[in-house]
Amino acid sequence: MSSSELNAVDHQMIDILSGDGRQTAPQLATGSGIGGATAYNQLDRLVDGKAITGFAAAVNHGATGQTVAALVLVYVEQGR
Repeated sequence: MSSSELNAVDHQMIDILSGDGRQTAPQLATGSGIGGATAYNQLDRLVDGKAITGFAAAVNHGATGQTVAALVLVYVEQGR
């Protein structure tokens, strides 16, 4: 699915889901100002067209006891 195939409602639904991927189709319908059946159809079309590739949970790693580690490499050139 290309960006030219997305309409205003598609963009609205994507914006809503970007903020909270747990929104239901009826909630998307209300937020987008469309009917429930239309929301289901639009959502299916966005998923089938790969405009939406998944739904994810945002995890507070500190609350779960998981730590975050990073590996940082620094290259130094002498003489500069």
